[in-house]
Amino acid sequence: MYRNIAGNLRPWGRFIALTVDSQFQHGARNTEKYGFSVAPAVDPQDEDQLWFTMFSDPPQTVACHHWERSTHEHIAREAGLHVVQWHPLQVSPAKAQGPDLFHDLLENSPFVVLSAQRR
Repeated sequence: MYRNIAGNLRPWGRFIALTVDSQFQHGARNTEKYGFSVAPAVDPQDEDQLWFTMFSDPPQTVACHHWERSTHEHIAREAGLHVVQWHPLQVSPAKAQGPDLFHDLLENSPFVVLSAQRR
């Protein structure tokens, strides 16, 4: 995947992705009030499958894989992407609707934004 991304970017082009965050603390049940759950995973390792269920009508479940940040970084660099950075989720103050609405999600988010550049 990273080779394909790097091959399709112009020099100094930037890749941005929302991905599963390996630093997410499983079992906290802090996502349910935001309309989704993460299937229990105790100490997930690279390649372990995670299940995200959205509480829609009908509920939808999506499978994802757990990858450590260090694994992403190593493979991205091997593929020719550099300046790999991690960006935590943020909520616009205008959209926050109160100081505590997104607190749980921001403190322990299952998602993180990854960015990298091609040299």
